[in-house]
Amino acid sequence: MSNKEVARFFRHSTIYAIGNALNRVGAFLLLPIYTRHLTTGEYGALETFYLVSAVVSGVLGVGIAHATLRFYFDYEDPADRRAVVSTNLLASLVISALGVAILLPFTGWGEQWLFSGQRFGHAMEWMLATIVFELSSQVSLSYVRAVERSVLFIVVSLAKLLVQVGANTVALLVFDAGVEGVLAGNCLTVALGWLVLSAITVRDCGLRFQWHKMMPVLRYSAPFLLTTLVGIVSSTVDRFLLQKLVSLEALGIYALAGKFAKLISDLVGDPVNRAYGAFRYTIMKREDAPLIQARVTRYLAVILTFAGLLVVLFTGSVLDVMADAAYRPAARYLPLLVLAAVLAVLV
Repeated sequence: MSNKEVARFFRHSTIYAIGNALNRVGAFLLLPIYTRHLTTGEYGALETFYLVSAVVSGVLGVGIAHATLRFYFDYEDPADRRAVVSTNLLASLVISALGVAILLPFTGWGEQWLFSGQRFGHAMEWMLATIVFELSSQVSLSYVRAVERSVLFIVVSLAKLLVQVGANTVALLVFDAGVEGVLAGNCLTVALGWLVLSAITVRDCGLRFQWHKMMPVLRYSAPFLLTTLVGIVSSTVDRFLLQKLVSLEALGIYALAGKFAKLISDLVGDPVNRAYGAFRYTIMKREDAPLIQARVTRYLAVILTFAGLLVVLFTGSVLDVMADAAYRPAARYLPLLVLAAVLAVLV
């Protein structure tokens, strides 16, 4: 029976991997355009916006998406499960929207500090709007994972791929909109995904808020906020330091290397985590749960090792073909970044 459960786990992991691959395909289809129509400094500025987004999302997310999956399985009654999802969906939307509204008046000062007076139009506003849609979407994705509707994840990912590639290509090639155009295209992509996922979630779970469902979620999530922030800082401080102490150009090259190393988490780590979130709750009461866990870990280590070797061996050749010469030093950073990515997934 344990083999059957392991097979079920990797089946859903594979489907999530396909969905993640579609998301990454969009990013990699756009990389030749980015690396030929954005300077290394502009690419570094784009990475800085992503870093700020990660920090703000970590604070405003307050772990609600993860808690949705956790508390969904605490209830046996389907009505209670639906109430958990709808309550968290509304809470996430309200918290993120209020947080962004508070930050909006300070966007000019933020760009002044980050880029020493250099402005990128309304890039900061596009980034903040994207955060609202993304955090709310994560609650809906937690529901999709809970009910193991992994094929839906692929459908949404494919739609977002088409929108992102189309919008960002037009922004750069037709309007020459630079960093602001990329962030506007990203916002459009995430907003459309949010619309679809929210519509499905509301259709299945309704739209009602229950305080007695929300309070346990907040009590559960609050202690993790500090560790979440520590994790975000530790994973972004190197790029903030590069940006402030060296240059945006250096950050741009390093960020491009990071994009390739991130394939490890995008194509292996994230799909496994998406599948494992619901999977662990379905096996936790079984007597053979430790055996299932051990087998999953062994298979995962083999897959990660193979994926890491592929990324290190072939990225240099890919950069020679797709990127401007100014970006090609990125290949030098890959071995250590890939090793760190592999260990991060396993740990």
